This record gives sequence, structure tokens and C-alpha cells, in this order.
Amino acid sequence: MLQRDYEIARTKYQSVVSRKVEAEIAQELESRSVETAFNVISPAAAPSAPARPDRLSGLLLCALLALGLGVMVGVVKDLRDDSLRDPAEVRDRLPLPVLAVVPEINGKPTARRVLAPAGGRNAVSSETIN
Repeated sequence: MLQRDYEIARTKYQSVVSRKVEAEIAQELESRSVETAFNVISPAAAPSAPARPDRLSGLLLCALLALGLGVMVGVVKDLRDDSLRDPAEVRDRLPLPVLAVVPEINGKPTARRVLAPAGGRNAVSSETIN
């Protein structure tokens, strides 16, 4: 039994020694290849001025982006607006007749057209609002 334990310990020792030798050889080969892997063409030089962000151009870029985004949002909201603005749009979109039109209040006399509900066919009167 003592002999068997001795043989097991000896084989383990030989295994560890052989792995150590292999590791030393691999480390030596790696150190040689690292030296030849990189060639310094010119050494790095210190910068002449410190690096910093250009705040003026960043601010200008942000202002332009904000302006463009604002214009784009306005255009998109205007294109998506489906409100009726004049009697012609009402006639085009709705199959119903226009009964009354609310005039713009800005001091100018405007002509309005009112469809008389009790009149004959297409009874339309035109008057000027002061």
C-alpha cells in the first residue's frame, strides 16, 4: 500500500512538473512574439492645446435642431388639422346644406350667405355685415 501511494504521488509530481515546464515555454514564446508584434514608428507627442468640447458650435447645432423640430411639428399639426374653415369646405365635405355662417370679427364688412330654411329651392340671400 505504501508503494502504491508512492507511485500515485510520483505521477502527480511528474504531471505538475511537466505542466510547469510547458507553461514556462509558452510564456517565453509569448514574450518573444509580443516584442516582435508591435513596432513603434513614431512616439506619441503631447498635444499643444488641451482638448475641450466646442460649446459654441454645440449650442448652434442644438438651436438649429430645435428650430427645425418646431417647424416640423407645426407643419405636421397643420396638415393633420381637419377643421372646416370656410363654407366651400363645408359644402365639399358634408352632404348637408349650409344654414348659417359666422362672420369674422375684425371690423371689415364681409358678405355672408345664408340659406333660408323656409324658402323655395336653393333660396340664398346675400347681405353685407357692418
